Amino acid sequence: MELEFDCPYCTSAVRVSAEFAGKIGRCPKCDTRLRIPDLPDSGQSPTANPDVPPLETIGDEVLVPQQVAAPSVSAPPSAAPAQPQGGWAPNYDPNSPVEKLRKKKRQGSPLMALVPPLLFGGIFLLVGGIYWYWSLPSYKGELEGTVIDSGYALSVTLDGASSGAPREEFHSWTRRLFQNPVMLNDNEKLLGIRYLSKDGQHLTVLLEPGAKTELVQVPITAVKAVAKYYDEHESQMLEARNEELAEALTDVALAWVEVAETTQHLDNLGNFTERLAYNAHVQGLGHVCEAVIGSEIYPCVGEDSQQHLIFLVPKGTNYFVVRERTETRVFPARLKVEVKVVRPFDEQQTQQLVKPEPETLPESEPEMTEPASENSEETSTSENQPN
Repeated sequence: MELEFDCPYCTSAVRVSAEFAGKIGRCPKCDTRLRIPDLPDSGQSPTANPDVPPLETIGDEVLVPQQVAAPSVSAPPSAAPAQPQGGWAPNYDPNSPVEKLRKKKRQGSPLMALVPPLLFGGIFLLVGGIYWYWSLPSYKGELEGTVIDSGYALSVTLDGASSGAPREEFHSWTRRLFQNPVMLNDNEKLLGIRYLSKDGQHLTVLLEPGAKTELVQVPITAVKAVAKYYDEHESQMLEARNEELAEALTDVALAWVEVAETTQHLDNLGNFTERLAYNAHVQGLGHVCEAVIGSEIYPCVGEDSQQHLIFLVPKGTNYFVVRERTETRVFPARLKVEVKVVRPFDEQQTQQLVKPEPETLPESEPEMTEPASENSEETSTSENQPN
């Protein structure tokens, strides 16, 4: 009985005796060692083709089922797929999700193209901001402040009508002040304020330090950056002060009209201290400045023609800092002027000084007395004083 099969390398028909089934033989066409197939299970003898050449067998050598000998042919069969060099290559499908993800990663996000310009732009802005900050003028310095003689009082006269107050209402109040001046004192004896009129048309405001305070004059424009900025922006700063003063004069005149026909007593006059009394004595620079001692704030109550600021501070103060008021900041950088207080007179000389008399009041004015109340209020006048 013989077996007939095709060579798996050259596809030629091969014939061999059935007794060599499962052994190693050599193809008569391509001379390649191959394994002879096993006998079919059907038990039927395959019909041998006489035209098929017999297979040359190689002894009794049996192939191991798990091992397949590598062919040593010079030309592989055309039907076998070509193997790529360098090892195994996976199947490539450009439309697969994996390949699409790889392509997206290689291309990158469109937003990534904005990263370089944004990064360099940010660096440029940072460098420019740092340069701008360091090129700003410094509004800092150290100055000496001089204590003003304790007998000195600040005085200013205002024409309320030309300052923006309603004429009739304002003159109604000044006529009352011509007859009955008003003196305000606080219970802590820090400041005395006098409102009076010498002609019934204009308002005069006097400020006097209390028993526990003193006036210190500071040449603030000795700091060159402060002087330069104020010189360039004086009109804007003065305009803000004038607006606030005009508003205060209007409010107090209208408040007087409400009580003129009844009590003729302004209970809330003390509420106008900052807007009216202080602003009347300062200009644009003094309007935005204040003194700081520790955590306490003290007002700027005067500004002379040489742009020296005058601050009301506790007696015995040796040091304070001048800064901007938080609600009126105008300087482009922080204003901080450290002031060392000097006293041209010692205590003994000061006690020997003759305190000057206050401005002469009209003959019709009564003598003023301290208010009995603890809070700031108007001083009552004598009963025989004409209305």
